[in-house]
Amino acid sequence: LLQGTIDEASQAIKLLEKELRAANIQLPAAEGSPTLAVKEPTCSEDFWSPAFDLAGDVRHVDDYGAVSNIPNHDGTDVFKWDDTLQGHEAHFRYRWSLFKKLRKEIDENEGGLDRFSQGYKKYGFNRGSHENRTGLWYREWAPGAKALALVGDFNNWKPKDEHWAFKNGFGVWELFLADGKDGTPQVPHRSKVKCRLETAAGEWVERIPAWIK
Repeated sequence: LLQGTIDEASQAIKLLEKELRAANIQLPAAEGSPTLAVKEPTCSEDFWSPAFDLAGDVRHVDDYGAVSNIPNHDGTDVFKWDDTLQGHEAHFRYRWSLFKKLRKEIDENEGGLDRFSQGYKKYGFNRGSHENRTGLWYREWAPGAKALALVGDFNNWKPKDEHWAFKNGFGVWELFLADGKDGTPQVPHRSKVKCRLETAAGEWVERIPAWIK
């Protein structure tokens, strides 16, 4: 009975393959047979993206880490590749203008997009030095806060005078915690911490640091 079922299935598959070939539909290579040749990409469409302008058999290679300049258009160039977006010009121009404004602010105030993307090297907790002493820098961007302190296991959740941060002109609160004389950090690894801050409305709240690791 089982063999009869297998034979019927084989006949059905052969019939289907015959019909597909008659319709000029290419079948995948069978297991154990030579694989079909894969055509090398020769134009932008071969990469499933209209953004690449390639010639001949040049293969596209992403330059990871490189930050490109802002294209000089109004945000509607995408219509060249997707005409279904036609009719939404105003919205695309609006969104593009917001992007250009934000990108310009990042370039002018943060030293560029690449440097801005590495904020984890500055914000949160990072090893550093201050006045010839090594220790931990803690930084938090909270421009609307009136006051900010670091609390946690290390100070029994009660901030001392030296655990209150200072705000610079860019809304960044900074706190340096010097190591002990034996080199032990004030905030040991895997400590539980929060930032306690006074909001613009005068309310005291506790939050997990945004750049916690």
